[in-house]
Amino acid sequence: MIKINFERIKTYFLIFLIITSIFLTGSLWFDNYEGAFVLVEKVASKFQEKFNGVKYTEMYDQLIQPYKVIVNTGDQNHYIYYANDESSKTVWNLSKQVLTNNVTGKKRKTIVDKSEWESLFDRQTVVCEFAYPINKELIKSLCNISKEDNELPEKISGIAFTKTLEGGLCYINEKNDKGESIIHKYYWDFNYTDFENYINSCIEAKNYSKYMTLAELGTNTFIDNKTLAFEKDIMLPVAVNKQETRKQVEKIKINSYFDIKDDNEINKLVMNFLDTNDVSKFTTNDGGVIFTSENKDTVTINSNGYIEFIAKKKDIVNEGNMLNNFNDVIKFLRNNGDLKDEFYLLGTAKEGKEYVFYFGMNHEGIPVIMDNNPANENELCLLEIRVSAGEITLYKKIDTAKDKDNGNISINLAGSKVLDDLLPLCEAESNIEIDELVLAYKLNDESKIPYWYTRYLYNDVGGHILVKTSK
Repeated sequence: MIKINFERIKTYFLIFLIITSIFLTGSLWFDNYEGAFVLVEKVASKFQEKFNGVKYTEMYDQLIQPYKVIVNTGDQNHYIYYANDESSKTVWNLSKQVLTNNVTGKKRKTIVDKSEWESLFDRQTVVCEFAYPINKELIKSLCNISKEDNELPEKISGIAFTKTLEGGLCYINEKNDKGESIIHKYYWDFNYTDFENYINSCIEAKNYSKYMTLAELGTNTFIDNKTLAFEKDIMLPVAVNKQETRKQVEKIKINSYFDIKDDNEINKLVMNFLDTNDVSKFTTNDGGVIFTSENKDTVTINSNGYIEFIAKKKDIVNEGNMLNNFNDVIKFLRNNGDLKDEFYLLGTAKEGKEYVFYFGMNHEGIPVIMDNNPANENELCLLEIRVSAGEITLYKKIDTAKDKDNGNISINLAGSKVLDDLLPLCEAESNIEIDELVLAYKLNDESKIPYWYTRYLYNDVGGHILVKTSK
């Protein structure tokens, strides 16, 4: 006797009805039977995005963070933390929460003079700064802000939070295409208590180094009538109670290096960019290697750790948007093994039909720089990626490898030597503008301890000074 499984028959019939419905719906939407397959492809794509986590939330939290967080106490004392430092993460998490809860497009805002932004460093304030301006769409996605909300400015260079009698105020420093600051003031009146508690904990703690701005240190008179321009966020540590300002740091050498004799590693790297079935290989005079595909895409690898990929230019009709291209970059970096915990996004740009993403690296909360950097004119940028319509068009990276660490060492943070080295420069040139002053590890340095890195401009020409810290 044959048994009929009616439940299975119903299941098959239901599947048939669903497929038929999709087929007919696609035909109606797209006016032809091929529309069914288009619809199926779109549905499958959505499921794949959901499965793979298209927003890459975890990666966003790692990559999108301020280059620098400044905590101002309001009494000429300041505390500075850099990306991947636990204190920086704490402040940034508080900041993201405020943005999530208050960016609605329905609250009052205004444009104020830049001097009001500068005055924030004289008040109790927390300031989150990016090394390059960062596109608002990345901040909105990170903070789960509606895509339709246009309250945030396009290019965000810094975000600050301070208090009033009524509650909290937010300021956003936008950089326009000319590099000029536009200061947006938001009357959100949020609860400032969490920020205030954190600032008080910094004041009470004894393991944080206090900083003062160059203006508070009286640097203008120190320079002896020479013009030295600097922003309020340029600071140096100061001695407390006449004691040296010291900091425990890891003694470690970080190298820029790639083993070009390791064929497996080279093939693995090249496969990320080129079709290895049709590649020509050349050796350069300096011992590097160049791989070229049939369509003239090239990968260059040097033993000094510099890796470069250049794609042959294509006619791009629709380059896509910033957010989708950033997701494509994250996917590429993850597949390429580039997403180390110490890497983070310095900032973004849009040039023609290319989206540009700059990445830096910090070790134990201290920036890592490359002197005479072949990847970028900014010594902080160790990875630059350009992408259009989801395709990588340019990739420039300094590959790094760490020596075994040698434990911790206490260094003297005294910044007077930095100012001493600035004096000869000011005597030789006028109109010096200090762009950055930061404690940083220098790649390939035998001393294994951080330097004071000062980046400056004079007569629109850039330069930098490296001053070794003392033990």
